[in-house]
Amino acid sequence: MAFLAPVRPSPPRAAGVRRAPLSKPQKRIPPMRTYTRDAHAIYRQSFALIRAEANLSRIPDDLEKLAVRVAHACGMPDIIDDLMFSPGAGAAGRAALAAGAPILCDCRMVAEGVTKARSAGQQPGAVHPQRPRGSGPGQAARHHPLGGGPGTVAPPSGRIGGGHRQCPHRLVLSSRHARRRRAASGPDPRFPRGLRGRGGIQGRTGRRQPGRSLCRGAGPTRRQRHGLGRPQRPGHGARGMSQIPGRLLGLGVGPGDPELMTLKTVRLLREASVVAYPAARGRKGRALTIVEEYLRPEQTLLPMIYPVTTETLAPPLDYETLMVDFYDESAAQVAAHLDAGRDVAVLCEGDPFFYGSFMYLHDRLAERYATTVVPGVNSVVACAAQLGVPLVYRNQTLTVLSGVLPEEDLKARLASADAAAIMKLGTQFPKVRRVIADLGLTDRALYAERATMADQRLMPLSEVRTDEVPYFAQILIPGLRWAP
Repeated sequence: MAFLAPVRPSPPRAAGVRRAPLSKPQKRIPPMRTYTRDAHAIYRQSFALIRAEANLSRIPDDLEKLAVRVAHACGMPDIIDDLMFSPGAGAAGRAALAAGAPILCDCRMVAEGVTKARSAGQQPGAVHPQRPRGSGPGQAARHHPLGGGPGTVAPPSGRIGGGHRQCPHRLVLSSRHARRRRAASGPDPRFPRGLRGRGGIQGRTGRRQPGRSLCRGAGPTRRQRHGLGRPQRPGHGARGMSQIPGRLLGLGVGPGDPELMTLKTVRLLREASVVAYPAARGRKGRALTIVEEYLRPEQTLLPMIYPVTTETLAPPLDYETLMVDFYDESAAQVAAHLDAGRDVAVLCEGDPFFYGSFMYLHDRLAERYATTVVPGVNSVVACAAQLGVPLVYRNQTLTVLSGVLPEEDLKARLASADAAAIMKLGTQFPKVRRVIADLGLTDRALYAERATMADQRLMPLSEVRTDEVPYFAQILIPGLRWAP
């Protein structure tokens, strides 16, 4: 029996008008998110977050970086509260490693990155995991050097560490320990939840198989395909992970008094692994003298010996060529430490960007390395403070001049200045004093030498009785006093 249902008639359409086809529902596309994919930036942000959240006040300076890395490895900033350490442990450990002492570790540490390639000064040899007799499965023998030794035995399956985190290709097994890995499938009772690492299934004696993601079939995982997640550890991939470069730190250390350094300068100075500073041959250098009390014993000092040319050079040599060569060589020395992952603090008297020698290193290196510049108290304001004179009032302008300028140029610029500071005197002092006298400014001019230091000299220019003054001496001509 058939039943007929009434059909609702369609509304009439105008002639020549076609019905629009039914459109399929559009799938909603989620908005794209921006992720940080640069490995160096990810690590810097991670370490910065840990330093902001963790209480590092009880951690000594020589263990601060190690504590941050421990918190980073386990993802628990509050674990720093439970760390125990002996006084001087960090410095002693670094000194021992530098001297070639063996690293004491267990199989898990080897599996997660403590390998021969990352151990400077170790003797060549194979790396073997060890299990003590009578210990249960998964119990690694502790406190054995990476180079192995008598009685070092590889575990039956050649596996190390946890099942889902193992990296069997990290180990270099000698021929007497090499054996076929078990190719049986199914759960393995020796690993948590019975999981079996891919190395035991895919590996074969004598060759290393490319790693694949078992859960997705052949090919790399999503993290590897799209560059997501944590960077790979050394040993993975065709070339391994490159070294994270260090930071270039330009630190203004002020005019001479160590108490005039900023808190940020002191903090970054103590964090740096390498301290570079300008100095004349055979001398310590003023910049190093200023910061000496804040240095740590394990820091590496890198003197940058600049050429001193007080006499006329024979062609084809000239001062400009010598200085270019000096800064090229200094930049190369600093870059070598940065490429090795060490932070380099470059000391600069006064302010780094105010006639500072750091500027020329910055021009050569800042585009290649992460750079931080910390300002310092410059000599002009330091001299004014020590002399006890205001430099400029209201709408007056301050002109800063180099004493090396030609005499006519120097006279023209001084003649139009409301107030002036003349730097880099040295052998130019007689010329500068003569220009000031010709312009009738001697009564206003003040002389400062080694301002803020214990042996400073401060006096009116008219009282200076010699034509020989230091290169870093300075003459100030303050603006005319304004009385409101």
